[in-house]
Amino acid sequence: MTIRVATIGTGYFIKPHAAEEAPHSYRWEDRGHSGDSVHALQSHVVAHLRDGAPVENTAREYVRNIEIEQAIYRSNAEERWIDVAMPGTPALSSARHASR
Repeated sequence: MTIRVATIGTGYFIKPHAAEEAPHSYRWEDRGHSGDSVHALQSHVVAHLRDGAPVENTAREYVRNIEIEQAIYRSNAEERWIDVAMPGTPALSSARHASR
């Protein structure tokens, strides 16, 4: 999967393996640091804990972010491509990607 970030505030574009690039909706507000994401997260968590509001993502879902982050650091340390396949899709062969 490829993720391309356009000019700040104009959006993200995602290109899954062997598919066309498509816009990915993302709401950005020009206020506070980085659109005030810390405040938004804290408000969301407090609403969940205090009022039982539904969570936007669960710890189980967030594990995928950690797997991707670990692959990024491993890729840098080993100076090679680390494939991170989407769940339910086959991994690309590392041999298809040249070393840096």
